[in-house]
Amino acid sequence: MSKKIVLFIIILAQMFVFNVFAQNSPSAAVMKFARAASVSSEFAENVSSIVRNEVQQLDEYDVVNKFPIEFEDILVVLNCKIEDNACLLKVAKQLNANVLIFGAVKDKGKKVQITVNVFDVKKQKINKSLIRFFDREKDPLVEFREELQTFFGTKKVTKLSTIEIDANIPKSKIYVNDTFAGITPLSHTNMQPGTYKIRVEAPDHLDWETRITITKASKDVVPVFAQLQEGEGSNTLVDDKNNFEAQYIDPSEDRTLNWGALATTGVGLATMGSSVIFGLQLKNTEKEIDDKRARGTLTRTEYDELNEQGTSQEMLHFILLGTGAAITTVGVVWFAISPSFSEQAIRIQVSPRSVSATLPF
Repeated sequence: MSKKIVLFIIILAQMFVFNVFAQNSPSAAVMKFARAASVSSEFAENVSSIVRNEVQQLDEYDVVNKFPIEFEDILVVLNCKIEDNACLLKVAKQLNANVLIFGAVKDKGKKVQITVNVFDVKKQKINKSLIRFFDREKDPLVEFREELQTFFGTKKVTKLSTIEIDANIPKSKIYVNDTFAGITPLSHTNMQPGTYKIRVEAPDHLDWETRITITKASKDVVPVFAQLQEGEGSNTLVDDKNNFEAQYIDPSEDRTLNWGALATTGVGLATMGSSVIFGLQLKNTEKEIDDKRARGTLTRTEYDELNEQGTSQEMLHFILLGTGAAITTVGVVWFAISPSFSEQAIRIQVSPRSVSATLPF
């Protein structure tokens, strides 16, 4: 029972962070896609990332979750099944979302089946679905992305900037802000102002990484070329020469705090604070055992009950403490690397031999 309580607290904390700053457009929650046992977790995560990436580029919705949501965890807490529309309605209300976007990836021999469902809270039903089969021998993720763009229609945000990414190794994997975007060569359109981390990977080569910054006024095509080097292991080649700004950033503009990061940090601190309650309860339980033992009134049954109670309190104390610390760390890191603060206030340069930071004042 205690595990369910902890899981529910963690999910509530995530939901609070997701909905701190809801926008005027209908909100959409993009869930992690379910997968068959024979489908790799990496492939399913790439499918989920592509869906999130496409939905975020629509002007039709505001995506409420900044991080992937484990659909199964919420279903366990709510004790309902995905096949039930009433269950989907409960999930949407818990996430304060007008729309749920979810799906599944299944193995069909030489093909892979990807299903995308859009559940509308107002209509209380799945009003849009996509079911497609993709050949494994080709690149199913690229084909899926193209199908998805057609599926969601033409209501996209006004074109801002395009990042054209290529590499010296054909069909290298491209990740934009750690989200799989496709393979080289790739034109990544509708890029909002901000700083983007570009990572390119290829078998038997060191990962290649750079950062670019796009401003509000930028509508240029920004070329990025990855010069991959042969090598093995987890080392990343950081290309300092390719770190550039698409246009000059006026230091006086966009100096806004990252409220989402601050809210995440606050949730983490609050969760850590709640762990103190269980810590105090644990001490009271231990004191009760000592007092009754000293008076000689402690029976075996009472000892077993109090010991079990103390064990539960101790587990909740450490789980909440660890969860709070993790959420706080995410908030602090998010705040430190956010374009709205760090790119103007703190500039960090990383090279294979050194790390340097500049703080203007």
